[in-house]
Amino acid sequence: MLKPISLLDVFDKLLEKLMVTRLCRFLQQNNILYEYQFGFCQHYLTTFGPIDTVDDIYKHLDNNETGIGIYLDLKSL
Repeated sequence: MLKPISLLDVFDKLLEKLMVTRLCRFLQQNNILYEYQFGFCQHYLTTFGPIDTVDDIYKHLDNNETGIGIYLDLKSL
């Protein structure tokens, strides 16, 4: 589950957990999350992103297809 970043009292932590649970349920039930959006709700681990990318690369290699990858590391000033 999600871990809170800030130091809140017990009531605020319970309220935050309730809201996160309700928000994630709403997003999943209404298919609002992008299929490849990883890391915000349950069953959307951030490690699935690289695994999915590597899996796609291997699928294309198995089909003797050529692939080009462009990877950018964008940093704010």
